[in-house]
Parts: sequence; C-alpha cells; structure tokens
Amino acid sequence: MQLETYDTADGRQVRLTEMERDRLLAVYDNGPTKQVALAFMARCGCRVPEVTDVRPRDVYQGNDAGQWFLRIPEGKSEKERQTPIPTALAGMVRVLSQ
Repeated sequence: MQLETYDTADGRQVRLTEMERDRLLAVYDNGPTKQVALAFMARCGCRVPEVTDVRPRDVYQGNDAGQWFLRIPEGKSEKERQTPIPTALAGMVRVLSQ
C-alpha cells in the first residue's frame, strides 16, 4: 500500500501498489460484472457510489489517439468528471452491454 500526503489538505491518500491491485482483481474472478466494477475502482480511481451509477454509454473513445474514457456523471462533490480507462476494460464493458 502506498501513502502520500496531500499538498493542500490534511490526511493521506492511500493507493494499492500494482501488485496488490492485480492480486485483488485475481481473487474476484467469479463474474465479469464484479471484475469490471473492481477494475473501475482499482484502475480508474472510482469510488463505490460512482461505480454503481456507471452505464455502458458512459464509456467512450475520446480522442484521435484511441484513448478510452469513463464519464462519471456525479463524482465527488456531485461534479461530472472523466477518467481514462484501459482499452481492455472498455472492451469488457462493451461486451457486457450487448
């Protein structure tokens, strides 16, 4: 686990290491929907309430380079935000939505 202090606020930001993230995702290999939800949290920094509101239409290709993004309609502080997502994760979402 990685801990970083915030630049302008009290407290610390906690992140899983890449190995911890991969181990977590490997444990929950019992259903594609759960895998996608965990991947949104582990790879894209989504919070649980954000993940439960994600719809397939919120995953889109946003630039000429082919980068995929996740639109979070009501993220932290109820503000819309976008976050890049891995191509493989975007593909999983597209397959599940069919």
